[in-house]
Amino acid sequence: MKTSFVLIIMLAFSPAVFSKELKLATFNTYWLYDDKPPHLKWWTNQRGKKGQTYEESLSLIATAIKKTGADIIALQEIESLQVVNDLNKKLADISVEYPYVWISNSTDDITGQNVALLSKYPKAHGTNIEDRYINERETYLTENDQGNESEAELSKALRVDLEFDGKELTVFVFHLKSQRGGSVSDQRRIAQASIVRRLTLPLIQSGKRMIVMGDMNADRGSPTLKRLRGFDDIYADLIQPIHNQNFNGDKWTYKYDGRTQQLDHILLSPSLRETFTSGHIQSDYNRKTSDHLILVLTLNL
Repeated sequence: MKTSFVLIIMLAFSPAVFSKELKLATFNTYWLYDDKPPHLKWWTNQRGKKGQTYEESLSLIATAIKKTGADIIALQEIESLQVVNDLNKKLADISVEYPYVWISNSTDDITGQNVALLSKYPKAHGTNIEDRYINERETYLTENDQGNESEAELSKALRVDLEFDGKELTVFVFHLKSQRGGSVSDQRRIAQASIVRRLTLPLIQSGKRMIVMGDMNADRGSPTLKRLRGFDDIYADLIQPIHNQNFNGDKWTYKYDGRTQQLDHILLSPSLRETFTSGHIQSDYNRKTSDHLILVLTLNL
């Protein structure tokens, strides 16, 4: 009896008992803009063209987010902080609370698109929000002629260091160059991935807990993903949990002309390698909601 009692005490104070589940999601919201200036053009040409009202768009996105059950969700193709706040109010109406909201400071002068993060957990004390990386540049070739080159930047990027279960957890959100534009766009996207690698590598090397989320506009195994994850250098690589046996179902988030791709990714630092417990692609909505599916992962930290 005494031995059994000691065993119960040991189990009660085992580290596994104190581990905590964290559910992550990333979602390209498909041009979630309001129907007012300064970006009325994009509303009219995208969601407005589908015959939706702004309120209907918010409701569709909020319903999809609720089904994820995510504690932290990264959003792409979102217009402004006002739109994020409107979405958060719509979520509150259906009993989903995200008390903490952050948005990037876009340098995309054409579309004005941003990325955002909704979280049930606060920013870690003493940390700063990085909502743009205006000084980060990378050169890429624009044509086969070696004399033609340009510079890439991360026009839509966000870093938040969260406090989760008493420890810091760094979350990056990115939206890389679209696939429109052929080989030049491909080169620009790879250059952006080089910047991401430069930003994330110091955290990987120091053993930080880090998550990279977003629409990378690059499929698994593509040159962009290889660069971003670290396959082009000798340092530790970011982990792609979608390959894990605990990931269920399909592994694609976008379909174009019948071709399926995983453009949306959640990548983990090596320090989180053993924390992944389950994942899936959420697809129970139609294209009126978004042309991208939601990637959902669960970690046990």
